Amino acid sequence: MSNHISFYLRLRQLSAYVLRAAAKYLKINKTIYVQDRIPEYRKYWQEASDALSLEFVRLTDELWEINNETRKIRIATHKIPINDPVVLYICADKLVCYNFAVSQNIPVPQHRVFRLQTLAEAKNFIKGSGAYVVKPARGTGSGQGVTTQIQTSKQLERAAILASTYCQDFIVEKMVLAESIKLFYLDGQFIHASRRRGVRVIGDGQSTIKQLMLSQGHGQVSLDLNAVLTLEAQGLSFESIPSADREILVRSFPGNETSSHELRTVYDETITDLVGPELAIECACLVREVGCDIASVDVITEDPGESLKKSGGVFIEINADPGIHHHYNNENDHKESVAKAILKYLFEIK
Repeated sequence: MSNHISFYLRLRQLSAYVLRAAAKYLKINKTIYVQDRIPEYRKYWQEASDALSLEFVRLTDELWEINNETRKIRIATHKIPINDPVVLYICADKLVCYNFAVSQNIPVPQHRVFRLQTLAEAKNFIKGSGAYVVKPARGTGSGQGVTTQIQTSKQLERAAILASTYCQDFIVEKMVLAESIKLFYLDGQFIHASRRRGVRVIGDGQSTIKQLMLSQGHGQVSLDLNAVLTLEAQGLSFESIPSADREILVRSFPGNETSSHELRTVYDETITDLVGPELAIECACLVREVGCDIASVDVITEDPGESLKKSGGVFIEINADPGIHHHYNNENDHKESVAKAILKYLFEIK
């Protein structure tokens, strides 16, 4: 494999570096990352400490100490002293995690790894039907360097340059048009699940999908490429007439999400009770194989009640340093919070 990158690609890569640095300096990027949620996290841990009669002590703005008569732990925003550094290293590498998933017979997207030096091969890889995703192979999260809905060579080139500013290896994978789900595990046990809710309609046996979108309150939702691809993946179009009571996923993204690059997934619906035992066990096997005592597992599926094999879903990522804010979607999530479950585990409270 040649180590040569054309002057043209190198120049575009340099421009991408500069634009990213400028956006950070000028605070143009409106994405809210974990480091921007310090007051929110302080509230989570304070609430959980109070509920368990633990002492909560502020050491700095983003470093807190929680203790009782026998034990003392420290938490830095979302960083918790549970998983060891090797587990954190493993989970930061998407390719290694894909290999672990495959070893457990868990479906992953069709994918290959490229560098800018092999961009021509990547362009050949995406020729055909459907859409693709490009993402850095390791070391990123929260949508950094990720571009979705890629169909053309020009789109791929832009996405590859963006991803290469984070990691020289980037993954090109077939895009699965379904909803993103995050499952939270603690000590090998499934605790909570959140979903990024897409746009769905219910068939009446008479109306087209386009008509159902209007009649069921989705008239402002853009019927864009994501909607076209999501319907095509189900063998449908806007003119299809679903049978009565059939639920159809029209967009895999929420109605207000239109960007295709560096879009951070926002989970807005708690679906713990909808997760079937097969999916919960499937992901628990992966968590144990990787060696996580605490983890969130990201999957894409239309039906959380079934295993990924049955639903046609795929495993996407495992996070050993999970952001617990994804698991606060309603009032009950605050009452029986994941922060409370974590502290009970750390302090061995029954």
